[in-house]
Amino acid sequence: MKKKFIKNSKKIFYTLFVFIYTIMQIISPVMVSANTSIDLDNLPTNPEIGDIYNSTVTAGSLENEGDVLVTKTVTKTNTLGEYTVTFNIKGKKVTTSTEIKKPLYAVVVFDRSGSMNCTKYSYDWMGNKYCAEVGNKWESAVNGAKTFAETLLNKVNNAQIALVGFSGNNRGDTPYNDAKTLREFANKNLDDANFGSANGGTNLQAGLLKANELLSDTSIPENAVKYVVVISDGQPTFYYDNEGYTHGRGASTNAKTYNATINIANTIKNTTKAEIFSIGY
Repeated sequence: MKKKFIKNSKKIFYTLFVFIYTIMQIISPVMVSANTSIDLDNLPTNPEIGDIYNSTVTAGSLENEGDVLVTKTVTKTNTLGEYTVTFNIKGKKVTTSTEIKKPLYAVVVFDRSGSMNCTKYSYDWMGNKYCAEVGNKWESAVNGAKTFAETLLNKVNNAQIALVGFSGNNRGDTPYNDAKTLREFANKNLDDANFGSANGGTNLQAGLLKANELLSDTSIPENAVKYVVVISDGQPTFYYDNEGYTHGRGASTNAKTYNATINIANTIKNTTKAEIFSIGY
């Protein structure tokens, strides 16, 4: 009888040990992983089912962009020995922007007509117009072109800048001779460019045709940003016909001159996607 009692006692003890060990394996990881802040020395000596004890741990912050705040909460449920563990992760949005500098090509179309060097005109006894007073308009316009180029390079250091000069004359005419490229595209200012001199009428269409030719070069990257900057002091007075010969009044504009100039401007915008600006003197 005594042996049977001892044997049964060992069996009960072993069963109780396994039960307690199992309970500890369930509860302990939760308490450890929660890094609880509950004061274990002051817990109720006889807690009842339904008593709730919360433990919350936070790590990180949301002060700066890219920060992450992690909150872990352990909550005792109404079932004895069961806890709910909740994770809440918040991040502060990071605002990023990537600036991609596209290639930039700008053509300065410079008016070299006689009026760019004259501030006052008169007429002789035969009705011929002549310059009665020379001013500093030419010098001012040249400096303006150089300043534009320098400013553009300061803003966009990879800019390619070309210079076109235009005027107009229908005497002893040859096809397409009212404009020429004074400097091809280069990644530098216009300080060393030769602007020539002022003479003749104003065939702005010729200058824009030359600009269109430069901007249509297939060596220019497809994603390039393109600009045409016209520096002039007045309205167009000449235009090319379909054969490239110069026509127009020379001293004033007319419908054909105006339309020819507008048409080439629209062609530049539609085919090369360039924007056109003008600076008046």
